[in-house]
Amino acid sequence: ALPEAALAELGEDVRLGWKATSIQPTPSKQSNPPTDDTLQSDNGPFDVTFETPEGEQTVRAHTIVVATPANVSAKLLSNLAPSASRLTEIQAPPVVAVTLAYPRTALASTKANDQGEDTTNTSG
Repeated sequence: ALPEAALAELGEDVRLGWKATSIQPTPSKQSNPPTDDTLQSDNGPFDVTFETPEGEQTVRAHTIVVATPANVSAKLLSNLAPSASRLTEIQAPPVVAVTLAYPRTALASTKANDQGEDTTNTSG
């Protein structure tokens, strides 16, 4: 729902189904990489390569935001900050959220349930 809401608000500036595969300094920056191991705003622009439904595409960006799991960020940032490889040390377990909803009519009728009371057992 969030991608569709962004698409509705931002229109053609949103690209759905694009997967970033690499981030490179632009050719003019490749000869003068950052001297320290941090990414600062004056290190841009960057060439970001994506896998898209239409094939591989590269976009030049002055600023990038990397909002991916640590292991993906490590790969994307490896050409820009060698210490980004340490991001692979962050362990992130897989998480799944399941939400079930039933109409009230599908539940067994009880006096407490009919009155909207909490029927969970809190005794130990």
